[in-house]
Amino acid sequence: MISETNKISSNISLSDRKWKTFKIPSLFNVTAGVYYSDSEYNEGNTPYVSASAENNGIGKWIDIKADFAGNMIITGKIGCVAFYQKDPFCATSDVNVLIPKFNMNESVGIFIVRMINSNNFKWDYNRQCRQGDMKRMSIQLPINSSGEPDYQFMEDYINYIKNQADITDLIEIAGDESPEKLRWLNNNIDIADFKKFLKSSNDMKIQNSTIHKNNNLSNLSNKKWKEFRLANLFNCRMGNGIDASKVTVSDTSQINYVSRSSNNNGIIMKVDKIDSYEPYEAGKLTLALGGEYLGSCFVQPEEFYTAQNVAVLECNEEISLKAKQFIATMVRNEAKIKYFAFGRELNTHFKTDFTIPLPVDSKGNPDYQFMEDYINQIENNLTL
Repeated sequence: MISETNKISSNISLSDRKWKTFKIPSLFNVTAGVYYSDSEYNEGNTPYVSASAENNGIGKWIDIKADFAGNMIITGKIGCVAFYQKDPFCATSDVNVLIPKFNMNESVGIFIVRMINSNNFKWDYNRQCRQGDMKRMSIQLPINSSGEPDYQFMEDYINYIKNQADITDLIEIAGDESPEKLRWLNNNIDIADFKKFLKSSNDMKIQNSTIHKNNNLSNLSNKKWKEFRLANLFNCRMGNGIDASKVTVSDTSQINYVSRSSNNNGIIMKVDKIDSYEPYEAGKLTLALGGEYLGSCFVQPEEFYTAQNVAVLECNEEISLKAKQFIATMVRNEAKIKYFAFGRELNTHFKTDFTIPLPVDSKGNPDYQFMEDYINQIENNLTL
Protein backbone atom coordinates (compact mmCIF):
# COMPACT_ATOMS: atom_id res chain seq x y z
CA MET A 1 0.00 0.00 0.00
CA ILE A 2 1.42 3.43 -0.96
CA SER A 3 1.48 5.85 1.92
CA GLU A 4 -0.32 9.14 1.35
CA THR A 5 1.82 10.90 3.92
CA ASN A 6 5.50 10.35 4.26
CA LYS A 7 8.24 12.68 5.44
CA ILE A 8 10.60 13.39 2.53
CA SER A 9 14.30 13.15 3.25
CA SER A 10 16.40 16.08 2.06
CA ASN A 11 19.02 13.53 0.98
CA ILE A 12 16.76 11.45 -1.25
CA SER A 13 18.77 10.37 -4.28
CA LEU A 14 18.44 8.14 -7.34
CA SER A 15 22.11 7.25 -7.47
CA ASP A 16 22.21 5.17 -4.30
CA ARG A 17 19.25 2.95 -5.24
CA LYS A 18 19.26 -0.56 -6.67
CA TRP A 19 17.49 -0.77 -10.03
CA LYS A 20 15.88 -3.59 -11.97
CA THR A 21 14.36 -4.00 -15.44
CA PHE A 22 10.62 -4.66 -15.66
CA LYS A 23 8.47 -5.47 -18.68
CA ILE A 24 5.59 -3.01 -19.12
CA PRO A 25 2.94 -5.84 -19.14
CA SER A 26 4.13 -6.92 -15.68
CA LEU A 27 3.05 -3.51 -14.40
CA PHE A 28 0.22 -2.45 -16.72
CA ASN A 29 -2.51 -3.75 -18.94
CA VAL A 30 -1.91 -2.13 -22.33
CA THR A 31 -4.84 -1.20 -24.55
CA ALA A 32 -5.55 1.28 -27.34
CA GLY A 33 -7.79 4.31 -27.25
CA VAL A 34 -11.15 4.49 -29.03
CA TYR A 35 -11.52 6.46 -32.26
CA TYR A 36 -14.43 8.92 -32.62
CA SER A 37 -15.10 10.80 -35.83
CA ASP A 38 -15.68 14.55 -35.67
CA SER A 39 -19.40 14.03 -36.34
CA GLU A 40 -19.79 11.98 -33.14
CA TYR A 41 -19.04 14.73 -30.65
CA ASN A 42 -19.21 18.42 -29.88
CA GLU A 43 -17.12 20.56 -27.57
CA GLY A 44 -17.48 19.38 -23.98
CA ASN A 45 -15.69 18.67 -20.70
CA THR A 46 -14.01 15.31 -21.35
CA PRO A 47 -10.30 15.42 -22.29
CA TYR A 48 -9.72 13.75 -25.67
CA VAL A 49 -6.11 12.58 -25.66
CA SER A 50 -4.26 12.28 -28.96
CA ALA A 51 -0.69 11.36 -29.94
CA SER A 52 0.39 14.96 -29.33
CA ALA A 53 3.60 15.65 -27.40
CA GLU A 54 2.09 18.86 -25.97
CA ASN A 55 -0.54 19.90 -23.42
CA ASN A 56 -0.36 16.56 -21.59
CA GLY A 57 -1.43 14.88 -24.82
CA ILE A 58 -4.88 16.52 -24.70
CA GLY A 59 -5.93 17.57 -28.20
CA LYS A 60 -9.44 18.82 -27.44
CA TRP A 61 -12.34 18.59 -25.01
CA ILE A 62 -15.44 16.65 -26.10
CA ASP A 63 -18.94 15.86 -24.83
CA ILE A 64 -18.56 12.04 -24.84
CA LYS A 65 -18.54 10.10 -21.58
CA ALA A 66 -14.98 9.15 -20.60
CA ASP A 67 -13.80 5.71 -21.74
CA PHE A 68 -11.01 5.58 -19.16
CA ALA A 69 -11.23 6.29 -15.45
CA GLY A 70 -8.04 8.32 -15.04
CA ASN A 71 -4.97 7.57 -12.89
CA MET A 72 -3.42 6.00 -15.99
CA ILE A 73 -0.45 6.59 -18.28
CA ILE A 74 -0.76 7.22 -22.01
CA THR A 75 1.80 7.19 -24.82
CA GLY A 76 1.45 8.34 -28.41
CA LYS A 77 2.53 6.08 -31.24
CA ILE A 78 4.76 8.77 -32.78
CA GLY A 79 7.64 9.54 -30.44
CA CYS A 80 6.21 7.44 -27.61
CA VAL A 81 5.86 10.52 -25.39
CA ALA A 82 4.24 9.48 -22.12
CA PHE A 83 1.92 11.50 -19.87
CA TYR A 84 0.12 10.78 -16.63
CA GLN A 85 -3.64 11.28 -16.93
CA LYS A 86 -5.12 12.06 -13.54
CA ASP A 87 -8.75 12.59 -14.57
CA PRO A 88 -11.20 10.47 -16.62
CA PHE A 89 -10.55 10.81 -20.37
CA CYS A 90 -11.09 9.54 -23.89
CA ALA A 91 -8.18 8.72 -26.20
CA THR A 92 -7.75 8.28 -29.93
CA SER A 93 -6.75 4.94 -31.42
CA ASP A 94 -3.21 6.36 -31.91
CA VAL A 95 -2.75 6.30 -28.16
CA ASN A 96 -1.57 3.43 -25.95
CA VAL A 97 -3.33 3.43 -22.58
CA LEU A 98 -1.45 1.85 -19.67
CA ILE A 99 -3.82 0.69 -16.93
CA PRO A 100 -1.92 -0.06 -13.70
CA LYS A 101 -2.04 -3.52 -12.15
CA PHE A 102 -0.91 -2.05 -8.83
CA ASN A 103 -2.10 0.73 -6.53
CA MET A 104 -0.65 3.67 -8.43
CA ASN A 105 -0.96 7.27 -7.32
CA GLU A 106 -0.08 10.48 -9.16
CA SER A 107 3.51 10.76 -7.91
CA VAL A 108 4.33 7.16 -8.81
CA GLY A 109 2.68 7.66 -12.20
CA ILE A 110 4.82 10.72 -12.86
CA PHE A 111 7.98 8.82 -11.90
CA ILE A 112 7.17 5.99 -14.31
CA VAL A 113 6.30 8.49 -17.04
CA ARG A 114 9.78 9.96 -16.70
CA MET A 115 11.32 6.50 -17.02
CA ILE A 116 9.32 5.77 -20.18
CA ASN A 117 10.26 9.16 -21.63
CA SER A 118 13.94 8.53 -21.00
CA ASN A 119 13.71 6.05 -23.88
CA ASN A 120 11.40 7.88 -26.26
CA PHE A 121 14.31 9.08 -28.41
CA LYS A 122 14.16 5.59 -29.96
CA TRP A 123 10.83 6.32 -31.60
CA ASP A 124 9.82 8.62 -34.48
CA TYR A 125 7.36 8.78 -37.36
CA ASN A 126 9.11 5.95 -39.21
CA ARG A 127 9.41 3.80 -36.09
CA GLN A 128 6.17 4.14 -34.22
CA CYS A 129 5.42 2.66 -30.81
CA ARG A 130 2.26 0.65 -31.36
CA GLN A 131 0.40 -1.47 -28.85
CA GLY A 132 2.51 -4.55 -29.57
CA ASP A 133 5.73 -2.52 -29.18
CA MET A 134 4.55 -1.17 -25.85
CA LYS A 135 3.86 -4.70 -24.63
CA ARG A 136 7.48 -5.61 -25.44
CA MET A 137 8.96 -2.51 -23.82
CA SER A 138 10.98 -2.64 -20.61
CA ILE A 139 11.85 0.13 -18.16
CA GLN A 140 14.17 0.33 -15.19
CA LEU A 141 12.75 1.08 -11.76
CA PRO A 142 14.24 1.34 -8.27
CA ILE A 143 13.56 -1.73 -6.19
CA ASN A 144 13.02 -2.54 -2.52
CA SER A 145 14.71 -5.24 -0.44
CA SER A 146 12.36 -7.85 -1.96
CA GLY A 147 13.42 -6.99 -5.50
CA GLU A 148 10.01 -5.49 -6.30
CA PRO A 149 9.36 -1.95 -7.61
CA ASP A 150 9.87 0.47 -4.73
CA TYR A 151 6.71 2.51 -5.20
CA GLN A 152 7.17 4.25 -1.86
CA PHE A 153 10.56 5.56 -2.93
CA MET A 154 9.14 6.71 -6.28
CA GLU A 155 6.40 8.62 -4.48
CA ASP A 156 8.85 10.15 -2.02
CA TYR A 157 11.24 11.16 -4.79
CA ILE A 158 8.62 12.95 -6.90
CA ASN A 159 7.14 14.66 -3.83
CA TYR A 160 10.63 15.81 -2.88
CA ILE A 161 11.21 17.20 -6.39
CA LYS A 162 7.84 19.00 -6.28
CA ASN A 163 8.73 20.56 -2.92
CA GLN A 164 12.14 21.60 -4.22
CA ALA A 165 10.53 23.11 -7.32
CA ASP A 166 8.18 25.24 -5.21
CA ILE A 167 11.07 26.59 -3.14
CA THR A 168 13.36 27.12 -6.14
CA ASP A 169 10.67 28.92 -8.14
CA LEU A 170 10.09 31.38 -5.31
CA ILE A 171 13.78 32.00 -4.71
CA GLU A 172 14.49 32.45 -8.42
CA ILE A 173 11.94 35.25 -8.75
CA ALA A 174 12.94 36.83 -5.44
CA GLY A 175 16.55 37.04 -6.55
CA ASP A 176 17.77 36.11 -3.06
CA GLU A 177 16.71 33.99 -0.13
CA SER A 178 15.61 36.75 2.22
CA PRO A 179 12.79 35.50 4.47
CA GLU A 180 10.95 38.81 4.05
CA LYS A 181 10.79 38.53 0.27
CA LEU A 182 9.84 34.88 0.38
CA ARG A 183 7.02 35.65 2.80
CA TRP A 184 5.82 38.42 0.50
CA LEU A 185 5.94 36.08 -2.49
CA ASN A 186 4.11 33.35 -0.65
CA ASN A 187 1.32 35.79 0.19
CA ASN A 188 1.13 37.62 -3.15
CA ILE A 189 2.20 35.24 -5.94
CA ASP A 190 -0.08 32.40 -6.98
CA ILE A 191 2.36 29.49 -7.34
CA ALA A 192 -0.10 27.47 -9.40
CA ASP A 193 -0.38 30.31 -11.90
CA PHE A 194 3.36 30.97 -11.81
CA LYS A 195 3.93 27.34 -12.71
CA LYS A 196 1.68 27.85 -15.72
CA PHE A 197 4.31 30.37 -16.82
CA LEU A 198 7.05 27.80 -16.33
CA LYS A 199 5.08 25.12 -18.13
CA SER A 200 3.94 27.46 -20.86
CA SER A 201 7.11 26.78 -22.85
CA ASN A 202 5.66 23.42 -23.75
CA ASP A 203 3.15 25.02 -26.13
CA MET A 204 4.67 28.51 -26.32
CA LYS A 205 1.73 30.28 -24.75
CA ILE A 206 0.17 30.91 -21.36
CA GLN A 207 -3.34 29.81 -20.46
CA ASN A 208 -5.08 32.07 -17.90
CA SER A 209 -1.79 33.59 -16.79
CA THR A 210 -2.84 36.09 -14.10
CA ILE A 211 0.28 35.64 -12.03
CA HIS A 212 0.01 38.43 -9.53
CA LYS A 213 -3.00 38.39 -7.26
CA ASN A 214 -3.31 42.12 -6.76
CA ASN A 215 -1.54 43.88 -9.66
CA ASN A 216 -1.57 43.65 -13.44
CA LEU A 217 1.78 42.38 -14.70
CA SER A 218 2.61 42.23 -18.41
CA ASN A 219 0.35 39.64 -19.99
CA LEU A 220 2.50 36.80 -21.28
CA SER A 221 -0.41 35.29 -23.17
CA ASN A 222 -0.63 38.35 -25.44
CA LYS A 223 2.93 37.89 -26.70
CA LYS A 224 3.92 35.90 -29.72
CA TRP A 225 6.37 33.11 -28.94
CA LYS A 226 8.94 31.36 -31.09
CA GLU A 227 11.32 28.43 -30.67
CA PHE A 228 15.06 29.18 -30.65
CA ARG A 229 18.09 26.90 -30.58
CA LEU A 230 20.13 27.58 -27.46
CA ALA A 231 23.31 27.44 -29.56
CA ASN A 232 22.03 30.32 -31.73
CA LEU A 233 21.57 32.54 -28.69
CA PHE A 234 24.71 31.61 -26.75
CA ASN A 235 28.25 30.41 -27.20
CA CYS A 236 27.67 27.06 -25.50
CA ARG A 237 30.71 25.27 -24.12
CA MET A 238 31.75 22.90 -21.40
CA GLY A 239 32.91 24.53 -18.16
CA ASN A 240 36.22 24.02 -16.40
CA GLY A 241 35.20 20.55 -15.21
CA ILE A 242 37.31 20.87 -12.08
CA ASP A 243 36.89 17.99 -9.66
CA ALA A 244 36.06 19.06 -6.11
CA SER A 245 39.09 17.14 -4.86
CA LYS A 246 41.36 19.47 -6.90
CA VAL A 247 40.26 22.74 -5.27
CA THR A 248 41.44 24.31 -2.04
CA VAL A 249 39.47 26.40 0.40
CA SER A 250 40.85 29.01 2.78
CA ASP A 251 39.77 32.07 4.74
CA THR A 252 40.66 34.22 1.73
CA SER A 253 38.87 32.13 -0.94
CA GLN A 254 37.02 34.43 -3.35
CA ILE A 255 36.05 32.48 -6.47
CA ASN A 256 32.67 30.73 -6.63
CA TYR A 257 32.66 27.01 -7.40
CA VAL A 258 29.51 26.08 -9.35
CA SER A 259 28.27 22.51 -9.37
CA ARG A 260 25.08 20.80 -10.57
CA SER A 261 23.20 21.92 -7.46
CA SER A 262 19.73 23.44 -7.82
CA ASN A 263 20.21 25.85 -4.90
CA ASN A 264 22.16 29.07 -4.36
CA ASN A 265 22.77 29.60 -8.10
CA GLY A 266 24.55 26.25 -8.16
CA ILE A 267 27.32 27.68 -5.98
CA ILE A 268 28.43 25.23 -3.29
CA MET A 269 31.53 27.04 -1.96
CA LYS A 270 34.20 29.66 -2.58
CA VAL A 271 37.63 28.34 -3.55
CA ASP A 272 41.16 29.64 -4.03
CA LYS A 273 42.38 30.70 -7.47
CA ILE A 274 43.86 27.87 -9.51
CA ASP A 275 46.86 28.94 -11.60
CA SER A 276 46.11 26.54 -14.45
CA TYR A 277 42.47 27.69 -14.84
CA GLU A 278 41.09 31.09 -15.70
CA PRO A 279 37.79 31.76 -13.90
CA TYR A 280 34.77 32.71 -15.98
CA GLU A 281 33.50 36.27 -15.75
CA ALA A 282 30.32 37.22 -13.93
CA GLY A 283 27.17 37.46 -16.03
CA LYS A 284 27.52 34.15 -17.85
CA LEU A 285 24.94 31.40 -17.38
CA THR A 286 25.68 27.93 -16.06
CA LEU A 287 23.70 24.82 -17.00
CA ALA A 288 23.76 21.43 -15.24
CA LEU A 289 23.99 18.84 -18.01
CA GLY A 290 23.18 15.73 -16.00
CA GLY A 291 22.57 14.29 -12.58
CA GLU A 292 19.64 14.69 -10.25
CA TYR A 293 19.26 18.43 -10.91
CA LEU A 294 19.71 18.30 -14.68
CA GLY A 295 18.73 21.57 -16.32
CA SER A 296 19.50 23.81 -13.33
CA CYS A 297 20.37 27.10 -15.02
CA PHE A 298 21.53 30.30 -13.34
CA VAL A 299 23.09 33.67 -14.11
CA GLN A 300 26.34 33.83 -12.16
CA PRO A 301 26.77 37.06 -10.15
CA GLU A 302 30.56 36.77 -9.65
CA GLU A 303 33.53 35.13 -11.36
CA PHE A 304 33.47 31.37 -11.03
CA TYR A 305 34.85 27.92 -11.80
CA THR A 306 32.64 24.95 -12.64
CA ALA A 307 32.55 21.37 -11.47
CA GLN A 308 32.23 18.47 -13.89
CA ASN A 309 29.27 18.21 -16.28
CA VAL A 310 28.37 21.90 -16.05
CA ALA A 311 28.13 24.02 -19.21
CA VAL A 312 28.80 27.74 -19.54
CA LEU A 313 26.56 29.89 -21.77
CA GLU A 314 27.91 33.21 -23.06
CA CYS A 315 25.42 35.52 -24.79
CA ASN A 316 26.04 36.16 -28.48
CA GLU A 317 24.79 39.72 -27.99
CA GLU A 318 24.46 42.16 -25.13
CA ILE A 319 21.53 41.09 -22.91
CA SER A 320 20.48 42.58 -19.58
CA LEU A 321 20.66 40.62 -16.34
CA LYS A 322 16.86 40.49 -16.09
CA ALA A 323 16.49 39.10 -19.61
CA LYS A 324 19.08 36.45 -18.75
CA GLN A 325 17.08 35.50 -15.65
CA PHE A 326 13.96 35.10 -17.79
CA ILE A 327 15.87 32.88 -20.24
CA ALA A 328 17.40 30.81 -17.43
CA THR A 329 13.88 30.02 -16.19
CA MET A 330 12.84 28.88 -19.66
CA VAL A 331 15.98 26.75 -20.05
CA ARG A 332 15.39 25.07 -16.72
CA ASN A 333 11.76 24.30 -17.48
CA GLU A 334 12.40 23.05 -21.01
CA ALA A 335 15.16 20.73 -19.74
CA LYS A 336 12.70 19.20 -17.25
CA ILE A 337 10.27 18.49 -20.07
CA LYS A 338 12.63 17.07 -22.68
CA TYR A 339 15.44 15.37 -20.78
CA PHE A 340 15.92 12.98 -17.90
CA ALA A 341 18.74 12.40 -15.43
CA PHE A 342 20.65 9.13 -15.76
CA GLY A 343 18.87 8.52 -19.05
CA ARG A 344 18.52 11.14 -21.75
CA GLU A 345 20.81 13.85 -20.43
CA LEU A 346 21.72 17.23 -21.93
CA ASN A 347 25.38 16.55 -22.75
CA THR A 348 24.91 15.80 -26.44
CA HIS A 349 22.06 18.26 -26.96
CA PHE A 350 22.88 21.66 -25.45
CA LYS A 351 25.24 22.56 -28.34
CA THR A 352 23.00 21.18 -31.06
CA ASP A 353 19.24 20.64 -30.92
CA PHE A 354 18.18 21.94 -27.49
CA THR A 355 15.53 24.62 -28.06
CA ILE A 356 13.60 27.03 -25.85
CA PRO A 357 10.55 29.19 -26.62
CA LEU A 358 10.86 32.93 -26.06
CA PRO A 359 8.57 35.92 -26.58
CA VAL A 360 9.39 37.75 -29.82
CA ASP A 361 9.18 41.28 -31.17
CA SER A 362 7.53 42.40 -34.41
CA LYS A 363 10.52 41.14 -36.42
CA GLY A 364 10.42 37.67 -34.88
CA ASN A 365 13.55 38.21 -32.78
CA PRO A 366 13.76 37.50 -29.03
CA ASP A 367 12.10 40.39 -27.25
CA TYR A 368 14.74 40.95 -24.59
CA GLN A 369 13.20 44.28 -23.57
CA PHE A 370 9.89 42.58 -22.79
CA MET A 371 11.71 39.91 -20.76
CA GLU A 372 13.55 42.60 -18.79
CA ASP A 373 10.38 44.60 -18.23
CA TYR A 374 8.51 41.52 -17.08
CA ILE A 375 11.11 40.58 -14.45
CA ASN A 376 11.39 44.23 -13.38
CA GLN A 377 7.64 44.40 -12.76
CA ILE A 378 7.84 41.34 -10.55
CA GLU A 379 10.82 42.68 -8.62
CA ASN A 380 9.19 46.12 -8.22
CA ASN A 381 6.32 44.38 -6.43
CA LEU A 382 8.80 42.91 -3.96
CA THR A 383 9.39 46.30 -2.31
CA LEU A 384 8.13 45.80 1.20
